[in-house]
Amino acid sequence: MYKVDIKKKRYDILCNLDFVKSSGIVYDEKNKRLVFITQTKSPKIYEISLKDNRLKLLYDTGIGNCDGITMDKKGYFYSGSWQTGNLYRFSIKEGARGNTPIISGLVTTVYSYIDSDNQTIAIPC
Repeated sequence: MYKVDIKKKRYDILCNLDFVKSSGIVYDEKNKRLVFITQTKSPKIYEISLKDNRLKLLYDTGIGNCDGITMDKKGYFYSGSWQTGNLYRFSIKEGARGNTPIISGLVTTVYSYIDSDNQTIAIPC
């Protein structure tokens, strides 16, 4: 994962992710971290601490082919699955009980954006 300095037009490696491809990333300002979901058959949610650049596994979704990730003000993460056509809500604190389908029957569920103030999620179709 790269850290890009726009003003200086240069980049540094923030964290080496050779073992996996990222499929969406969100900045968690409160916890000073980046959170991303992997692009694999069984996606996992990881964090990179911006304090020390450490990588930590947060959650194994157990749901196939998730793509994109977003986070609301309460700390819930949302991602869609190409495999199921569902948009899911994940709670890291609730563990496996946190896999909550929000809506199903979507043709595409990738690259979502959340407006926490209005409790609205936008998904391109």
